Amino acid sequence: FLRYYSPNGTFLFEDFGWAEVAYTPMFKRLWFLEYYEEYEVPQTLTRLLKWRDACVAHPAAQHHSHEELIKQVMVTVHESMDAALSDRASNAPSYAAALRALIEGYVHYCAEHPHELIAISRIAANADEARDWAQQQQTTAMAELEDMFREGQRHGEFRAFSPRVMALAVMAAMETAPTELVTRPETDVAAFADELATVFERAIKP
Repeated sequence: FLRYYSPNGTFLFEDFGWAEVAYTPMFKRLWFLEYYEEYEVPQTLTRLLKWRDACVAHPAAQHHSHEELIKQVMVTVHESMDAALSDRASNAPSYAAALRALIEGYVHYCAEHPHELIAISRIAANADEARDWAQQQQTTAMAELEDMFREGQRHGEFRAFSPRVMALAVMAAMETAPTELVTRPETDVAAFADELATVFERAIKP
C-alpha cells in the first residue's frame, strides 16, 4: 500500500495526516512487543520502517516518549505486585509470618504473571529511565526488609544477625524465582514457594 501510493515519500501522502493519526498509536504499542514477545518489525520492510519512524518522531506524537511509555509498563507491574503482596502480608500475626507471606506471595505472583516479569526484566536491561526507577524501588524494598528484620529482632522473634545481609539474601533468592519458573514449567509452585520460605524461616529463628 505504501509502496504503491507513496514509494519515495515519508508519509502516506504529502504530510502527517489521518492515516498517520490512526497508525501512530499502534506503532507505539509495538514497542511493548519488543519486551513481551521479543518481536521487532523486520528490517526488510524498509518503507514501513521509514513511515513508522517519521510517525513516532512527528511533533503531534510527542505527548509521551518511548522511555515514558516503557517505564509505565514497569510501574504498572510493580504496583500490581505490591498490591498482591500487601494483601498476603498485611494481616500476618508475626514478623516471621509476614516474611513467609512475602516470599510465598512473590513466587505465586511470578507463576501467575510470567510474561509481565520477563518484560520488566528486559525493560530494566534496555531502558535507562525505567532501569533507574527499578533500582530506586529495589533500594526501597531492601530498606523495608531491613526494617522488618530489625523489628523482628527487637520483639525477640528473630535471632541476632545482620539485617542487611539477610535482606540481601532474601532479595537474591526471590529474584531467581521468575527464571526458575519459566525455564522449568513443571515446577510445583506451591512446594517451591513453601520450601523457599522455610529456608529463611529457619534462618531467622532464635
